[in-house]
Amino acid sequence: MVLYGYLLFLDGLYRFNPVTNEWSIFVHNALYPGSLSYNKTTSVYEDSKNRLWITTQGGGFGLFDRESETFTTINSSHGLPNDVVYQIVDDSDGFLWLSTNSGLVRFDPERRVFKNYTVNNGLKQINSITCRVIN
Repeated sequence: MVLYGYLLFLDGLYRFNPVTNEWSIFVHNALYPGSLSYNKTTSVYEDSKNRLWITTQGGGFGLFDRESETFTTINSSHGLPNDVVYQIVDDSDGFLWLSTNSGLVRFDPERRVFKNYTVNNGLKQINSITCRVIN
């Protein structure tokens, strides 16, 4: 198994393969639905089921398929309250937690259901929420 390195840039997602010493670049292409949803990437996260999630600053977030090297985009057209997603983590119940410009979002990746938490639910601030994994 190759352990890839990922770098985030304003013009796409870069992946480094240490075995071949080569870079791959993933960018948004409006003509190709399997492309990166937006070129401003904000985080890369591998969840407990070894799925790789990419968050963006304007295109929601996406699930990267390592076999086909394509992305499944999840954005406001699917129910995400805001397409600016800063960070993502999963919990022991399998939910994904996303920090967005519209608060904290719990996403069920199996059922594709969102629950949004805002100041109305007790959050003190809705901008620049950062998720951190604490062991």
